[in-house]
Amino acid sequence: MIKLPKIPEISEDVKERLVIALAYVEKTIHWGFVPLVLYLGYRKGAEPGMPPITLMSMLGF
Repeated sequence: MIKLPKIPEISEDVKERLVIALAYVEKTIHWGFVPLVLYLGYRKGAEPGMPPITLMSMLGF
């Protein structure tokens, strides 16, 4: 059995800061995932034989 070191008590101020920081991280991941995927798709480009990726093709026109 592995013995873990004791974790010190965390003050309420530190808990509040952690909650705020984690909320920012959650929003960043939530709103940044789709732009990241689009960026990576643009960076790689279209497969050979496929039409090039354009804004109009992504919108369905």
